[in-house]
Amino acid sequence: MKSQLVLLIFVSSIAINFVNLETQSTTEEVIEIDYSECGPSTLSANVKNAFLKEINTNDYVNSDIYKLKNWIVIVNNVDCHQTLEFLFDLSRVESYHSVQIIEGIWSVKFQSGDLAYSVLNEWEESGNLWGFYPEKNSRYELRYEPNDPLYENQWYLDNNGQNNGTSGIDINPNNVWKDYTGDGINIAIIDDGLDYNNPDLSPNFFSSRSHDYCDDDEDVMPLDSDDDGVIDWHGTAVAGVASAKGNNSLGVTGVSYNSNLI
Repeated sequence: MKSQLVLLIFVSSIAINFVNLETQSTTEEVIEIDYSECGPSTLSANVKNAFLKEINTNDYVNSDIYKLKNWIVIVNNVDCHQTLEFLFDLSRVESYHSVQIIEGIWSVKFQSGDLAYSVLNEWEESGNLWGFYPEKNSRYELRYEPNDPLYENQWYLDNNGQNNGTSGIDINPNNVWKDYTGDGINIAIIDDGLDYNNPDLSPNFFSSRSHDYCDDDEDVMPLDSDDDGVIDWHGTAVAGVASAKGNNSLGVTGVSYNSNLI
């Protein structure tokens, strides 16, 4: 980040042997000072949005906010090179340390939870803070992952950057699969047919409800509709995304992998 420091240098020409300010000239000089970037200015748009989501304290129950002693504070761009003790009164802080990944971000532990939120609001009003949010416990419950061998390639379910994709851009069903897998739900695919012999689809296929409206019969097996030597595949692919049998050590995982497929 480049900041320009404009120094106005007033140079007075003084006549020799006389204390005289009669002749006075003003010179303006622009000096550029380079600062290495720090604070929010270093964050990408996606990371900054992630921080802003955490900063939105409306996501927390009010009664819980006042129980939290550990907070992450983010100093604004102008002051991010400064130490925390230079910027704020730390007399009500129990401990603190910088977050090494990005300069200008600190982990702060206050003496009590109710004191923390009060002090943080004071710091924010000073204009030195870009934002703050509770520091979450480092213990996380592992997300459910089915044992299907091709699941790791299904970026739309769990995108961890495979195939040079953008990590986190996915449907994210992992957190609900432990409670909701599609049991009792009927999903109807209206497309060019469905290969019900596919071993990853056959366990969920609901034949008595399925119908081929093109040939007006009950056999929904796809055909070569345009005589190009290729069997129609789109309906089968869509059915797999929606309701391929999950956790059967075979193929892929459907979003609703225990649902009935029509």
